[in-house]
Amino acid sequence: MFGFTQGCLPTHRWDELNAFFKKLGTKIIFGLNALTGRTIWPDGAKRAWDNTNAESLIRYTVQKNYSIHGWELGNELCGSGVGTRVAADQYASDTTSLQNIVQNTYKDMESKPLTIAPEGFFDAN
Repeated sequence: MFGFTQGCLPTHRWDELNAFFKKLGTKIIFGLNALTGRTIWPDGAKRAWDNTNAESLIRYTVQKNYSIHGWELGNELCGSGVGTRVAADQYASDTTSLQNIVQNTYKDMESKPLTIAPEGFFDAN
């Protein structure tokens, strides 16, 4: 989709970004790739989300004690989507998976980040 298929955020870059975020004193909401592991078809993305990389990033973030305000799953995957979409029932299941990862990974922490559904849009036409 959009010609970009090979990409991953290296941990050294995540470290640099978090140092920058800390200097700014900003709250971070980070968007996770909700299309990982899916097959893209003309009528939308199929199969469940592969949360392996996301879980690894979240665990690394906790180990490094980085402050994340929220983890967002995907971007504009509703309705007709931008490039593709995920069915509502599948997206709900995937969001529950993300919530479970966040709760389990941050279980010993007093403050936990938000689990956030993606922003989207509605087109009545």
